[in-house]
Amino acid sequence: MTERWSEQTKTLLDACAHISNHLRYTKNQHAADDSYIAGAVSSIATLDEGFDDRKGR
Repeated sequence: MTERWSEQTKTLLDACAHISNHLRYTKNQHAADDSYIAGAVSSIATLDEGFDDRKGR
């Protein structure tokens, strides 16, 4: 009986570690995506400012 509990506990800990690793990966990937999107939007805003300057002339 004790061996079965030990086996099930190990299985549960392995599953928790797998979920934790996946959550960490997902968090990092979303941060990278957010950074990329912020850079793209910033570039578009900078480009738009250039057009606004020409329009005012």
